[in-house]
Amino acid sequence: MAQDAAGPKILASEKKTGESEEQLYRVIEGEFISGTQFAGSDAGSAFGRIFGKVREDGVLHVTFNYEIEGQPGSEEQLMKLGKGEITVAEGELTEHGPNQNVLKEPKGVKFTKVFKQVPLSEPKTDTKEAAAVIEPVDAVITKLAGMKCDLSGGLVRIAGDWALFQGFIVTPEDKKPADA
Repeated sequence: MAQDAAGPKILASEKKTGESEEQLYRVIEGEFISGTQFAGSDAGSAFGRIFGKVREDGVLHVTFNYEIEGQPGSEEQLMKLGKGEITVAEGELTEHGPNQNVLKEPKGVKFTKVFKQVPLSEPKTDTKEAAAVIEPVDAVITKLAGMKCDLSGGLVRIAGDWALFQGFIVTPEDKKPADA
């Protein structure tokens, strides 16, 4: 998969049913993939990071490192990009190591789990749209640091009913953060 001149390809996708909700957020830079994944239902939820590569055949080969009820886990996944969607392969997993699951037969998987792409916005940090994300983050950081911090240099991404804030926390030079 080629990277276009505009930079990395950033995609947000989700799958919702009456019982569950799943979200995928991916950044594809050349052959490298990173992002986050969430899966939740009444039975519990898993949240974590994904990373991997785009194979020569265009399939995204990723590892999903997650946490469920405080317990770490890892799962191998294969995904295909389509027009306005991403399809995740489903197949039997086998334990490869402690809390590490891999596809038992990667060549025999079926691409059946469809996630629809959702619009993704990147509002500037000084807008009302971004403030709805930054203000709650700022309140928590201020409480933990014991002082007001500058989050204006961050990046906000919003897709559907979920958001990401990424950035550096800047503190005044003459003060030290309180013990958190």
